[in-house]
Amino acid sequence: MQQIEDSDKIIMTWVIQRMNIFQMKALNDQEQKELKLLNYYFIMQQLEQKNRDQEDQQRSISIIRTVKKNNFSIQMSQFGDSSGISRSTISPDKKYLATAGGSGECKLWDIETATLKSSLLVHLTK
Repeated sequence: MQQIEDSDKIIMTWVIQRMNIFQMKALNDQEQKELKLLNYYFIMQQLEQKNRDQEDQQRSISIIRTVKKNNFSIQMSQFGDSSGISRSTISPDKKYLATAGGSGECKLWDIETATLKSSLLVHLTK
C-alpha cells in the first residue's frame, strides 16, 4: 500500500465510516477487504497516537511530581548555541561545560555561575 497523506487519511476515514450496508454490498469482496483493512489501519494509528500522547503526559506528570517532591528549582535555563547544541562535555573537575553547535562555535561555560567564559569560532568542512 502506498504512503497516504494525513489529509487523505482523514477523508478516507470519514468516507469509510459513513458507507452504509448497501454501498458495501456494491463493492466486490476484494474491495471490501481492502476498505476494511484501510479502516483498521486508520483506527490503529489513531489509537497508537492516543497512547503516545498519554505516555508523554504521564512522563510529564512524573517529572513534575519528582521536582515538587525533591523541592528542585531551576538554577539556569539554558546553555545554548544559535543553531542548537550538537555536542557537549563536562570538565573532569565538574566546573565547566564545553558545547559545540551547528553555528561552528565552541563555547566554554562556567557551570556554577551559568556564564560564558570563552568562545571559539571553528571552520566547518564537509
